[in-house]
Amino acid sequence: MTIPVDSIEIPERFVAVASHWYDGMGDMLYAVSSTGGLTIGTNCPVTDYTDRDDQLRKWYYSIWCDLSVDVGRALRAARNLRDSDTDHEDYYEREDEADCLEEFDKWVDDVCERLVDEYGLEDWEG
Repeated sequence: MTIPVDSIEIPERFVAVASHWYDGMGDMLYAVSSTGGLTIGTNCPVTDYTDRDDQLRKWYYSIWCDLSVDVGRALRAARNLRDSDTDHEDYYEREDEADCLEEFDKWVDDVCERLVDEYGLEDWEG
């Protein structure tokens, strides 16, 4: 049985860290922090596909890929903050978040790999 669209639950610790690292309302981390999850929503693109389920699976996979990019960006920013010689007050409040973002990044990449395998998207060039 394949993973149902909109069924993957994001662990609470990742939802919490997302709320500190999103870069505006267009960031997938904002979607995670504001809803507690990641769903296809109502903006799924309409195409000429005759297989609506296939279209939804590809859209679901693509938003997880977008999340992977945004988590990676946040991780780089957190590492830069952690590794800098700054005396920035946010560093002390978020000192351990780079480690959590690193776990989140790996977890999202694992989800993306599972979606590719389960949805049969190995050859899809979305």
